[in-house]
Amino acid sequence: MGLATKHSDLRLEAACHKAATAGDPSYRTIRNILVAGLEDIDQQRPTGDAGAPAFLHGPDALFADVIPFPGPEVDTADEQDGESGDDEPTNAAS
Repeated sequence: MGLATKHSDLRLEAACHKAATAGDPSYRTIRNILVAGLEDIDQQRPTGDAGAPAFLHGPDALFADVIPFPGPEVDTADEQDGESGDDEPTNAAS
């Protein structure tokens, strides 16, 4: 109520709205908004992308020019010989 005697109703309402939107409708915040004269300035929040273009092409188009690493070489000689390929020694006593 003390701020209503020093400032117009229009400025006070705008400052209260701005403080409530910011999530801090305390007396101190409203007073500081009025003192700084920020009640009528609508600041646009940054979008976080700094104006960079979005990559909306999907992963196939985004990574289309990436050269794949060669995979591990597979030894197929064991499979052709009919061995199980478990690399455990076989015991003749078993």
